[in-house]
Amino acid sequence: MRKVLMATVLMGGIVALGGGLSAQQPEPKKGGFGFDPKMMQIFAALRSSPASLLTNKSVREEIKLDEEQIKTLTEKTKERMGTDFKDRMAKTMEKAKALEGVADDKLDEKIQEVFKEEIETPMKDAEKVLKPDQLKRLKQIHIQNRGIALFNDHEYAAVLKITSEQKAKAKEIQTELTKDLRELGGGRPNGGRPMQPSKETMEKIANVQKEAKEKALDLLTADQKKTYKDMSGEPFEVKQEFGGGGNRPNRPTPKKKDD
Repeated sequence: MRKVLMATVLMGGIVALGGGLSAQQPEPKKGGFGFDPKMMQIFAALRSSPASLLTNKSVREEIKLDEEQIKTLTEKTKERMGTDFKDRMAKTMEKAKALEGVADDKLDEKIQEVFKEEIETPMKDAEKVLKPDQLKRLKQIHIQNRGIALFNDHEYAAVLKITSEQKAKAKEIQTELTKDLRELGGGRPNGGRPMQPSKETMEKIANVQKEAKEKALDLLTADQKKTYKDMSGEPFEVKQEFGGGGNRPNRPTPKKKDD
């Protein structure tokens, strides 16, 4: 069950950092897939749904998902994702070709169009499984978790009546955050894969993200802040699930074969 949910994390970038994780990645490696800025923007869109938070244990506990609901969501995820990760990635990259030549200021809109099914389906599945009060709380947590991405979220920005000027200022904050996170992200030893951030580094990353979010929310007017408070409900901190020092959590120790 957990393996299928984690496959969703790998495929869709489903994490609880809500718009900012892509900025943590080191500079793109020429010819590489994993750190292509455009692909990271696609993954950010794929994790923009409230349903993306359902892979997080603390969120599942907060909205009180029962075992039957988790089982059903897992099965739906398996049906949607399939079992061949490479094939799924290949299809994603094939669809991404439709983004070639798209201007930066139109890219997000085009991604929403090209990956409409992938972005919307997880939430449609969740709406069939979750109770009304669970859905309401999930959306509240999602709003809190969007961070600076809130300003470019079509639905939330419309409700909050975000202005073009506010979006521009939020973009400046995001640019500065991206710079800070890249400095904290470390590099590749000997040009290889990026190093796993230490627990201390992850704490610093969380702090700069928090500061950036606070700066962005300060851009809201008094009326917008009231609307945001009504939309987001009681504060809730999503507990991040990551291993420190390059270790993977809950990774079983391989058994030695008998001689």
